[in-house]
Amino acid sequence: MLDDGGYRATKSGIPDTEIPQREQEAISAGWKVRMAAGLAGPVGAQTPVISVRWIDFEGRRLRYLEGGNGPPVMLLHGFLGGSLCWRFTLPALARQFRVVAPDLPGVGLSQAEAGDDCGIAAQAGRVFRLIQSLGLGDVHVIGCSFGGAVALHLALLARRLNAGGIRSLALAAPVNPWSRFGGKRISVLRTAPGGILLRMAFPYSDPVHGWALRRLYGDTSRIPLGTLEAYRAVIFKPGRARSILSALRKWKNDVELLRDSAGEIDVPVLLVWGDRDRAVDPESSAQLQRRLPACECHMMAGVGHLPFEEAPEEFNRMVLNFLARCEGATGQNGTQR
Repeated sequence: MLDDGGYRATKSGIPDTEIPQREQEAISAGWKVRMAAGLAGPVGAQTPVISVRWIDFEGRRLRYLEGGNGPPVMLLHGFLGGSLCWRFTLPALARQFRVVAPDLPGVGLSQAEAGDDCGIAAQAGRVFRLIQSLGLGDVHVIGCSFGGAVALHLALLARRLNAGGIRSLALAAPVNPWSRFGGKRISVLRTAPGGILLRMAFPYSDPVHGWALRRLYGDTSRIPLGTLEAYRAVIFKPGRARSILSALRKWKNDVELLRDSAGEIDVPVLLVWGDRDRAVDPESSAQLQRRLPACECHMMAGVGHLPFEEAPEEFNRMVLNFLARCEGATGQNGTQR
């Protein structure tokens, strides 16, 4: 059972044994360390329960984490990491909001089958329909990296359908067309020979995961206990290489769409970047901010690609302050911005 740090598994026809043991251990270990250091919230404060749920969604089994009460907040994870990445953010937000963090099909723990499109735009469409299916109404959306690009596409989709429903975006280093990092690797892997190479190498990639994780942190001493083991358990799922290739084949077109369309997004946007990010170029934040009509950007000193893991208290504080301002603006105007 995920009962440390506010996480508890609930059965919805799916046994708890299907939740990776190492994910549970990382959540437990990480929160015990933060509680011992006095970083997990005010002394005596009750930690909200975050439940693990499975539902049938569009013919697939979809997993998400949920907790809290209040205005709804949807959290979208990065490429391959799954909702595990939000383990220090969900309880902090759940004290004031209803939080929902899905595992995106093919790149999280949710089911994906051969032929499923796992690209950015397709995931945005799924999230749009999931919001409707869960009856969330108007939502704030938080996204990181790949999930940040999904959030941008989601806001564009809602606007173009004249559907509304997206109140604000809080994005940690969202994938965008102005980043100078990683483009050549993606271009190679999305070719036929690159795809063959990925399929052959992926089952044996375990030794490089530690190196890859360290590159995502500005200060490797701040990697939470059990993180590497937990991410390994999430990444090595049946069909994962196939799903990665599906996303990479659509990557260029999905990302480039934002170059000319980002200016259509008129909801409040918070950008958060670590100045030591080596996955998505921190300098690209200026280009993105320039194109988003209602955008503010905060650069976190000494932090890498995962500020919500490396410096979660500072990240959570920024996001909560931003959400409070958005809620206040809605209340004063009687309508959302």
